[in-house]
Amino acid sequence: MDYKTDIQKPGGLMENRNFKVMEANLIYLILAIIFVTFGAMVQEWNLNMGLIITEYIIILLPVIIFGKALDVDFKRALRLNKIKGKTALLIIVIAFFLIPLVAFLNFIPISILTFFGKFINPAMPSPQTTSEFLMMFFVVAISAGLCEEVLFRGLVMNAYESAYNKKAGAIAAALMFGIFHFNIQNLFGPIAIGLMAAYLVHITDSLYSAIILHISNNGIAVISDYFSGAEPSAETVDIVAQGNGNVEMIGYTLLFLGIIAVVSILIGKILLKFIKNDCYYFKPGDSFVKNKIEYVVLENNKNNLVFGIEKEIFDGRIYDVFSEKSDTVKALKCKKIKRTSGIWNDKKIGTGTSILSYIPVAVVVSFYIYVFILHITYLG
Repeated sequence: MDYKTDIQKPGGLMENRNFKVMEANLIYLILAIIFVTFGAMVQEWNLNMGLIITEYIIILLPVIIFGKALDVDFKRALRLNKIKGKTALLIIVIAFFLIPLVAFLNFIPISILTFFGKFINPAMPSPQTTSEFLMMFFVVAISAGLCEEVLFRGLVMNAYESAYNKKAGAIAAALMFGIFHFNIQNLFGPIAIGLMAAYLVHITDSLYSAIILHISNNGIAVISDYFSGAEPSAETVDIVAQGNGNVEMIGYTLLFLGIIAVVSILIGKILLKFIKNDCYYFKPGDSFVKNKIEYVVLENNKNNLVFGIEKEIFDGRIYDVFSEKSDTVKALKCKKIKRTSGIWNDKKIGTGTSILSYIPVAVVVSFYIYVFILHITYLG
């Protein structure tokens, strides 16, 4: 028996219902239309209440309704699996070190627009009292982190991953997430957050990782605004305004942010290793190296890890055999093992989908471009 193949494709696994690309893209189009029309209207009426309605009624509720109607296996499609408390804390720290990269990426279009006098000061007010802070933290951090991750790292990523592979699912979800903000000044940062969220989901096999990252990223911004006691991005606007037409100042700012971003990325990579090499998250079929010997995981019940040597050497010859071993997770000393298989495997999982499935996304992208043209035309 080909043990490894049997692990990767256990009986009945593919029978569980996933979202399909056409379904995900249609839902994306419908929600985008509602978001920029009704969502904008209720937010103008009352910002906090409008954002709550946007997140829970416009974004989250339709995903649940469509999923139930399509008979999707929610627990499996959305990866509603537990993660360790230590992992949650590491993700919060990673979110902190992700902020410089997000700031750098968002500053690129901001600096270009500002150079031509097109920058708009963000309209989101800073919380001035404790009650305002708690409300904004709930709305901007918790609600957005929960609802938007269910849509993008849940529904969208599941659909594209099922049709193609993990990397395609991660990239598609991140791009669609960035576009959904309908703000060129806040496009590349969300895409980076989306990619990191997807990577964490694939490491831990849990959507909760993405939710924690998203909540942490937005929460840090809310906390920063609250304790600074200033209007959001007011200082940045002043710096950028002074740099209007000043290529040198904008260049130095980009260089400074870029250096900080690179340092933060390096620290973040170190933190990611602690999660990547935690054997609690190893799935059957994953391989790792310990003491220069490569093993493959046969079974993981979170307390005991069953693993085998895929190739053993006898009398100078290599024999393709499985030497089954079993050890407790604690005894394995997981920090000393190293994954040999990539988190984003390029191997094709699904069979793709029709080009017609992408018409809804093309419509959203076209509208995004239209909004951008209006943005620069209005400011011109």
